[in-house]
Amino acid sequence: VGIDSGAVALIERWIEIRPRCKAAIATAPLFCSHRGNRLSVSYLRTVLPNLAKEAGIAKRVHPHGLRHTHAYELMMEGVPMPIIQRQLGHTSLATTDRYLSHIAPKQVIDAIRKREWVL
Repeated sequence: VGIDSGAVALIERWIEIRPRCKAAIATAPLFCSHRGNRLSVSYLRTVLPNLAKEAGIAKRVHPHGLRHTHAYELMMEGVPMPIIQRQLGHTSLATTDRYLSHIAPKQVIDAIRKREWVL
């Protein structure tokens, strides 16, 4: 999985402040729960909505939604579909296409409306 320079900077910053966390013992994963355990999907399903609420985000936030958001942002930046496919770990480009085709119906509608008809 590729990460951009912004993500690298955030990870480097986390590595700097991580030792101050109670749960961050030397053997704990880089990203861990408040108890120093490996992050699980169930843990993230519990924590993410609470963090979203604290941040003032009213929309439902869930782990798989973050994956969809990442794929959508890559698509909107013009990243080629095969690159998005590899980033998501899909073996088939058709899976990536199905994954993204339902996300941005407004963009499809806008693109069709911009077409010029030649009669």
